[in-house]
Amino acid sequence: MPDSKELAGIKGHLNRTGIFLEQKIYIALDEHPKFVLSRREHPYSSSSTSVVDGVVRVLDGTIDVFAVAKVSEKRQISDDTLLCLCIECKKADPKQKNWVFDLRTRGDEIYPFVYYDARQNAFNYEKNIFFDSLGYNGMEFFEKAIQTFQFSEREGKLSRTQLEMAYYSLKQANQAVEAISFEPKKVFSLLGMEPTNTLFLPVVVTTANLKVITGYKPQDVSWETGEVEADKLRLEDKDWVHYEFPLPTSLKIGSRGKLEPDKRPSFIVKADKFADFVKGLLKDLPAYILDWG
Repeated sequence: MPDSKELAGIKGHLNRTGIFLEQKIYIALDEHPKFVLSRREHPYSSSSTSVVDGVVRVLDGTIDVFAVAKVSEKRQISDDTLLCLCIECKKADPKQKNWVFDLRTRGDEIYPFVYYDARQNAFNYEKNIFFDSLGYNGMEFFEKAIQTFQFSEREGKLSRTQLEMAYYSLKQANQAVEAISFEPKKVFSLLGMEPTNTLFLPVVVTTANLKVITGYKPQDVSWETGEVEADKLRLEDKDWVHYEFPLPTSLKIGSRGKLEPDKRPSFIVKADKFADFVKGLLKDLPAYILDWG
């Protein structure tokens, strides 16, 4: 017997919410042999007095999926290194939604990942971490995305709503990383283990198409119009994109004894490539996270 019009409408709108994408990501990590903790709608909360202006700031909310993986390595202080993923899910119709990223083209440096160093009992903001398996085997290979635009509708029309864009999801993932990494001992307590090296990583998983702008040079931009001729622009498809998320003051609490960097590396990943992305992270972790050099 077919659904009533009301039931059919409810089911259709449920499919547009993204809850099923969130569930699929959660189950994939929960069933993964390396992940020892996976939770949906994981709550977080932290507060601290900013070293910048003395104002007490509070971060609280929930992250769609919080997952922790162990990477074993016997030459380590303890036998485990942790990968903590704070994942925000964003469903979009791939036939109609394209996220297009502008890239930083000057400067070779990359902003440091949120990496907890167990030996120092502190966060290391000077450690370069590359991911060969994801295509990042040197500074020059990171996309260094700094801005994103969402194009909705088949004609390539620019979305009018900023909240629909990748930035809002990136902000949610970064807020969760800031709050959860604020007191890393809570994570170790949750797992019943001693403090160990940990990489906290903000990730947005989406069903939108991902593209980066390439091909043009600064001299191609018209002073009169601020535009570039279409034949000088290329849009390159990506399975995942490295994004330098700009940290507002509220996400630079300064709880670690010094000011945090101005930006934090984050990743936007196509949903159908998420398994490959996680596989690459776990493969590369021993080489970079456990290097005490």
